[in-house]
Amino acid sequence: MGLRKGPSFTAHADQRAKKEAAVMADSNCRQWRVLIVARGSTPSPARAAGFSRFTKHILLGALFGGLLSSIPLLNCLNFFFCLLNIAGVTLALMMYFKANPTDTMSNAEGALFGAAAGAGAGLISSIFSLILGAMFAGVMAALAQRLPPELARQFAIQGTVGLFMIPVNIVLYAGFGALGGFLSLLLFFKRNLRN
Repeated sequence: MGLRKGPSFTAHADQRAKKEAAVMADSNCRQWRVLIVARGSTPSPARAAGFSRFTKHILLGALFGGLLSSIPLLNCLNFFFCLLNIAGVTLALMMYFKANPTDTMSNAEGALFGAAAGAGAGLISSIFSLILGAMFAGVMAALAQRLPPELARQFAIQGTVGLFMIPVNIVLYAGFGALGGFLSLLLFFKRNLRN
């Protein structure tokens, strides 16, 4: 005797196939969830390719190096090969490799990373130095009535020179930042160095 295949049999088979597919999909989702929980992480979105993947960490390094370099007396450490700038670059590289432990970087990328962070640090440092200089000039303007005219003229010249030093600082900090990125990669992050 043959089985009769009518409309009710086909509908029943379709429903059963849908249920089996839903159970399999749910099982696969559970397996992925177990795998994700077992690894202790969530799937990360696709990482940007190229140099743009460093943008956030370059900005953080520029901010760190620039703020430290604009603190009076502490900025004297920059007389030693822009040490605070190089510290900002090294910190940014450390944070980048902590966030992306499997990523690698070539020497050229390390130098470009450092140059970009250094240029940003130079800009930030120059702007904060101008702000501090303007605040100091405001205090000195109140005392200007008692100061000799030569000293008042010297303070005015100092403010003008500060504006012209912005591009010089950017280039100088970028150069030492490139050196810092290159050396930091060689000294501290050898396992992430790509040949």
